[in-house]
Amino acid sequence: MTTIKWFNINIPIDIKEFSQKLKSANFTKEAEEGFLLKNVTSNEVVGRYIEYKPFTKEFKNPFGVSETITIPDFAVVEFKFTIQDGRWLLEVYNTPRSIKSFTNKISEFVGFGFYIAEIKLDLKNYIDEIESHLGKLVIKKMELYNINIENTALGQMLIKGEKDIRKSLESHLISQTHYKISSFKAFFYQNDILTGGFEVKENSRLEIFDMPVQVFLQQYNTVFMSVLKNQRNT
Repeated sequence: MTTIKWFNINIPIDIKEFSQKLKSANFTKEAEEGFLLKNVTSNEVVGRYIEYKPFTKEFKNPFGVSETITIPDFAVVEFKFTIQDGRWLLEVYNTPRSIKSFTNKISEFVGFGFYIAEIKLDLKNYIDEIESHLGKLVIKKMELYNINIENTALGQMLIKGEKDIRKSLESHLISQTHYKISSFKAFFYQNDILTGGFEVKENSRLEIFDMPVQVFLQQYNTVFMSVLKNQRNT
């Protein structure tokens, strides 16, 4: 299983200077944090941010004497910074619980003008775009919110099924027009190459399973970038 999450980000310096700043903080055995760059081009910087985060545990031995052990551990953020249509974009792979240390370090390097923000997707339209470009989907799970309940409350709903659940959804919410989709899980229908499934969340987080990741991403990224560009222009 592979997960990827995208962020809008602004780096107020050019990519050459940015990559040099990351290289200047190279991770070593002696460092507690730093970067290891894998690839740098005129429009992308790929690598890892590594932070040493040892786990310390205190205990009493069989003789009642307190002892402390330290277990080495590392938090790793795999990243790709790219420039698309003159704008920066950040991809984070196998997203850890927090990337705060990573983004704080970037902010230290680039200074005023830096920001990072989640990308919100309209998943109703996004499903249509994926099917238009990549093929028919069987959607087996959806999480919905903003469902109007007799004009007195807004509700949430989780729908799951072995077959495509959209017909059941449409018949159940026949009078609804303003509900939102927060996530969906889908599998490709009659596609010899894309034989596995994926799950997309409203915040652009993608989870890929039982499918060749790079083959899927080559096609998926085209749709994602097109939708992102259209959102930015509206």
